[in-house]
Amino acid sequence: MAGATQTRPARAGDLDELLGLLRETDALHAELQPAFFRRALSDGATRDELRTALDERREALLVVEHEGMVLGFARVSVYDTPSAPSLVPRRRAHLDALVVATASRRRGLGRRLVAACADWARERGATQMLLTVWEGNGGALEFYRRLGYAPISSVLSRDL
Repeated sequence: MAGATQTRPARAGDLDELLGLLRETDALHAELQPAFFRRALSDGATRDELRTALDERREALLVVEHEGMVLGFARVSVYDTPSAPSLVPRRRAHLDALVVATASRRRGLGRRLVAACADWARERGATQMLLTVWEGNGGALEFYRRLGYAPISSVLSRDL
């Protein structure tokens, strides 16, 4: 992309753009898994959640911006493995959300965001990044595989 592109922490002034990006993700998830997801019901509640996340120490909202426009964002957090004899103790990161505006995909912006999340997590002592890709989202699965991510678990469901 020609021009100035940067990855930075989200600010309160970015919330409207983040909500717009989340609407794209909500629509996709509701289409892929309608028994699990519904479209966002309240921008107000989501705005409050994002505003709270801006101030969290164990969580970050990062954006990729091109010429002053937010084109994507990621939400990442760190956590310590629960204390259990069968688990290896370590600090992990969880990439909870990654979205790049549909019109701006395939330009390296998602890759930049994932790298920024990994840097943020490493600075906080994380040694591994985990994430979830919902069944049916083949594009996301291939994207993460190209970045070196591999499955470690499967979640199965059955309606009762």
